[in-house]
Amino acid sequence: MVFVERFLSTETATDRAPVGSRYELHATAIGLVLLAHAPAGIQEEVVTGPLVPPSWHPPITERELRRTLAHIRRSGYATSPIRQEYLSVAAPIYGPAGTVVAALSLILPITESYGPRLAHLQATARGISRALGAPQGRTRPFPQPDTRKDRTP
Repeated sequence: MVFVERFLSTETATDRAPVGSRYELHATAIGLVLLAHAPAGIQEEVVTGPLVPPSWHPPITERELRRTLAHIRRSGYATSPIRQEYLSVAAPIYGPAGTVVAALSLILPITESYGPRLAHLQATARGISRALGAPQGRTRPFPQPDTRKDRTP
């Protein structure tokens, strides 16, 4: 995942990832949103691959990541800690085909509740989606991987 743009408020700490920074998909809220809506093959590659987090991110297991991705698809947003002082909250942005093409996030002090800002974040992401030509109403996710261990018919 690559950050392509960021906007900072005057009240925000300045030690944020610079544009062009790269992180593992499972290590950021934006990456988690993109991964949760990625094609099944990409999800399987990431989930079953080495899940090496950045030094500031807590470790995650394959099982936890699968559960997190399912929650993101159900709830429509992701959260991820940034060091011990911040929390990133991200929502998907849909393109003309109704699939996720990007994500929008905000970063808050970990001590603040993200609840009051979540509705605004999701409304903004929906507005961007509409501007990109996303279909109204239900969007079309990629087929999801079968996460059951027993796959016998």
